[in-house]
Amino acid sequence: MNDVTTPNSTLSAIEKARARLATLKQNAAEQLEKQQKEFSSRLVSVPGGAATRNSDGTATITVPYFKTRGWTIDSSREWNAEQLNFIDLGLQGKDLCLIGSAGTGKTSATKGLVNSLVENNLLPIIQPSEGTKWLKAGRPGIVLCSFTNTAVRQIAKHFSKDITCVTIHKLLEYAPVFYELEQEDGSTVKTMRFEPTRNRLNKLPRSLRTIVVDEASMPSIELINLLIDALPNPAAVQWIFIGDLNQLPPVYGKAILGLKLLELPIVELTQVYRQALLSPIITLAHKMKNGEIINVDGKLTDGKVEKIIDDRGEHGKLVIAPWSKPIQGNSACHKAADFMKAAIQQGIFDVYKDMALCPHTNGSKDPDKNFSDKELNRSIADWLGRQRKATVYEVIAGFMKHYYAVGDKVLVQKREAIIVGIQWNRSYSGKRPISAETYSLDRWGGARKRASAEKLSAAEAYEQEHAETDVDAILQSLVSTETTVEDRKQSCSHVIKVRFINGGDPTTWTPHDSYETDEDYETMTLESAGDVNEMLFGYVISVHKSQGSEWRKVFILIHSVHSQMCSRELLYTAITRAAKELYIICEPDRGMKTGTLTKAAKTPRLKGNTLVEKLASLKEKFAQDAAEAAKKQALEEDEG
Repeated sequence: MNDVTTPNSTLSAIEKARARLATLKQNAAEQLEKQQKEFSSRLVSVPGGAATRNSDGTATITVPYFKTRGWTIDSSREWNAEQLNFIDLGLQGKDLCLIGSAGTGKTSATKGLVNSLVENNLLPIIQPSEGTKWLKAGRPGIVLCSFTNTAVRQIAKHFSKDITCVTIHKLLEYAPVFYELEQEDGSTVKTMRFEPTRNRLNKLPRSLRTIVVDEASMPSIELINLLIDALPNPAAVQWIFIGDLNQLPPVYGKAILGLKLLELPIVELTQVYRQALLSPIITLAHKMKNGEIINVDGKLTDGKVEKIIDDRGEHGKLVIAPWSKPIQGNSACHKAADFMKAAIQQGIFDVYKDMALCPHTNGSKDPDKNFSDKELNRSIADWLGRQRKATVYEVIAGFMKHYYAVGDKVLVQKREAIIVGIQWNRSYSGKRPISAETYSLDRWGGARKRASAEKLSAAEAYEQEHAETDVDAILQSLVSTETTVEDRKQSCSHVIKVRFINGGDPTTWTPHDSYETDEDYETMTLESAGDVNEMLFGYVISVHKSQGSEWRKVFILIHSVHSQMCSRELLYTAITRAAKELYIICEPDRGMKTGTLTKAAKTPRLKGNTLVEKLASLKEKFAQDAAEAAKKQALEEDEG
């Protein structure tokens, strides 16, 4: 057998690739060593004033401390030593990270800092010549921003209207940009994406001095970099990042909070206020944070699983109800849907004020494991629709089909809303949907022919009246050279009008099919396939979508099929969404078999319980990611 030799050119390429990989690894190691040296200095305790010890053991520093520096502060309350450290550093103009678990007063400390910056005239005023759509002229040069509208509304409640509170995307004035991409065959394809109009060529006001990023565990590094690009002088801007290290990271990209915790001084709020500790929900959240969950033993009483109930009246209520027996995911999903229907009937769950959470958003292809918010939403929407005898429409958006009715609760742009009108789209030229006049539809697309003619709704009457015209439009579109596959993708069979639930009393709303002006409520009309396809039912949402939101009552529905997704951070995030009452439906701990709730409490995404331990874990994770990136880059260069 002849020896197989490797050409010298190939050996040379391999050696170069190996040398390149070694260089990249060395660079990553040096960078990690540099971070390690700086790590301890970034975690030094922030110096504060002389704290007075209260009878309950808490430390408090009052207003006179600030007067020694020539500053004044909102005297409506007293500040503990940790909050004061944060306000003090913020008044000095330093970039900061403020972290703390539920009930530690992050919002109060933020309010104290913002008000102090304004009262001490430490912020410039935005000039008329540089005002933007959201940063109005005459307001202080500070903005409180977050990733979602819901998170913004939560923090905006604590500030005056003179303080700008807006999402990061609105601050950057995202707008649709249309493109035509040339294909290999020479044809062009239309496409669209949202891009920031505030960028390097169109800067934000120079008077913007302080940016506060709330719920900083949600925005990605990439999004914050876009915001930095839009600043005239980034070095002159003070950054404040506020978040909870125990919550979930963003779905896409790396969280900015993790990076900034390794770069900036950190103030951690550890003192849980007595008012918060009175809540069984906050108590459970802190047990979950520390991996100390209530044991769900699943003892049977009269054939039913004993519920763990902690009812503290006005301070909150906690109910943990395990499944009575082992049950497959699909069956458990139906049981959970039945539970939610019963809760609605009994007045325990208000679909417009409360929320149910589920880890999975799309379910599994295995029918025995299909326990998702999508399936739960369909069941609840179908049942509620039958209760109010609603007409269900098949809405064709591009190549997708949806089944909606007037009165459905939905999520539009991550905001809760109600469908108040569904109307035939006269400009639609695609496949004809199933007629709601002829067939009674369910939320899965099942069609049953109506036994007799029923009174038509306003939308159905419109559809019938203009049926001939619409057919003519379809015929015309068939001979039109302008109709393309891309047009089909963006077309929608119906126009849907929604009304947002903005914290008012939604029970005063009366379902209707008309398009009358609703001056007292914010509305939106959805016409394109993209907008309709992004709309979701809003009775049950994933835990990721719930971040930054809070509801009066929250129902958490979990099962063993969710075990791979359930972490300590996910359950902690879900628990802290409830303000007054929390209901957890889960599996019990039976013998050696640990239920999903208990298992999640013992499975943290970041190792450790203390801040130093979590940051060490975070630093290690960043180092691993850097090594993986270096390896990938080396392989790509080798292939090139």
